[in-house]
Amino acid sequence: MESNSFQVSFAIHSDLLEVQEERLTEVVRRIASDFGYLEVEVSIAILDDSEIRELNREHLDHDWETDVISFLFESQDRLEGEIVASAETAKRESEQHPWSGPDELLLYVIHGMLHLVGLDDLDPDSAEEMRQQERFYLVQFGVLGGEGHGFEFQPHA
Repeated sequence: MESNSFQVSFAIHSDLLEVQEERLTEVVRRIASDFGYLEVEVSIAILDDSEIRELNREHLDHDWETDVISFLFESQDRLEGEIVASAETAKRESEQHPWSGPDELLLYVIHGMLHLVGLDDLDPDSAEEMRQQERFYLVQFGVLGGEGHGFEFQPHA
């Protein structure tokens, strides 16, 4: 008998945006399932720019703010990782798009999960595949494709 274990935990260190935990949990579940993972443990941390900049500097040697960082933990049979997203960046960037800050934060969690399941965006082909997957999940969660969303999706890099 196959076991099925799914856990998402949150650490919210910013009050700049509403964090829709149920929605973010569901996108993690959907992506993990779509990529064949039955055993999943993902934590999601929502920070401000100064905190994510410190993590970016400490773990990736990048001395700047970023929208999302994902960390995949070594595990034999399960998907274990952490997604760290900036509420401050999501709030600022959402002002450039016809969607809300929580929708921008959803994009960051989608992007982070896609990294955790093995996608990358290091070259033009893999970046295009990442964009296609992001669009697919944004449509699934009602951000793109609905009334008033007839625009070309162009996330920032």
